[in-house]
Amino acid sequence: MALLPTFINKIKAYAEGKVVDVEQTVNFNLPDSFSSFDFQFGDRFGPERDNIDVKMVIEVVFDDPAEINDFESRVQRSALWETGFNELGFAMVPLEAEALLTTGSDFMVYNIETGEYNIFPASGNTYECLFLAYDDLHETLTIYRFTITV
Repeated sequence: MALLPTFINKIKAYAEGKVVDVEQTVNFNLPDSFSSFDFQFGDRFGPERDNIDVKMVIEVVFDDPAEINDFESRVQRSALWETGFNELGFAMVPLEAEALLTTGSDFMVYNIETGEYNIFPASGNTYECLFLAYDDLHETLTIYRFTITV
C-alpha cells in the first residue's frame, strides 16, 4: 500500500476509467473485475525527489479469483514486468514507491513519452511515466502517474 501523502487534492472512489486508460497505455490487460480509488495531488506530494513530481496514485483491488490467476500467470511470463530493480530503477520511481520494489511485488515503469519499459530515460528532458506494482499476496495493483526530469 502506498504511504499517505502530506497534501491530497482529491480522493475519488471508483477510478475505473483511469485504470482502463492505464491498461491501454501500457498495453497489458488487467483483470476486468476490480475496485479502485485514486488520489490526485496539487503541486507537490509529500517528501519527494526534486526531479520527480507525482500526479496521481491509484489503488486497485482485484475481485475475481479466476481473473487474478490468469493475470498473475501472464505477469510471470511477460518481459514487461520486473521482480528486481537495479540502482537506476530506484532513481526513476517516486520515493514513497520504493518500498514496493523491495516487497517482492512485480512491477513495471512505462515511459509514456518514449514508449519504453523499465529503462532510465535519457538526460535533458522531462518525461511522463507510469509505475505499476502488483502485490500478489494482497491481490492489489498500485499505479503511480508522475513526471521525471533528468
